[in-house]
Amino acid sequence: MVLEIFSQKTNQLQALTEMKMMGNVVLKQIVNKDYAYTEIEGQKIDMKGTVLNQMIEEAAIFPKLNLDLSSIELTGLVDLDGNKAYEIKIGDGMLNYYDMNSYLKIQVSQTMELMGNSQTTVKKMSNYKPLEGMLFPHKARINLGPQKVDFITQEIELNREIDLAIFK
Repeated sequence: MVLEIFSQKTNQLQALTEMKMMGNVVLKQIVNKDYAYTEIEGQKIDMKGTVLNQMIEEAAIFPKLNLDLSSIELTGLVDLDGNKAYEIKIGDGMLNYYDMNSYLKIQVSQTMELMGNSQTTVKKMSNYKPLEGMLFPHKARINLGPQKVDFITQEIELNREIDLAIFK
């Protein structure tokens, strides 16, 4: 089954993400500096607390530029699929892995507590392509429990005009 995801961000901590299945919007997320909500099949859920703060942080065009440097820690070298990688802790429950040769981020592991249970999501990035002097991953594989979902980026546009009304 094909799932389409469309995302837009501004440099003002604003983000819109729409997920479509068979042409119908099944999920919509809006983030705008100090509020965020998720809409699923017409049901709007306002985000609060830690989740709101994380969504606002992730609304940055390049969130890693805003990391708290005192919370970053090199925890070691690991083997990922036959490649040596630096394991870097960037916060509670969040690990980034960078290929030792290319220095590209190849994996993110995030552990969260949900309803008293610990859940870890692993995202592997690959197929980096250049755009305006930067490299962007065009393939991501996310492990959602026993299921693996591949996301293939079709297009990235930078510095495009965006109607700010979409972030309300």
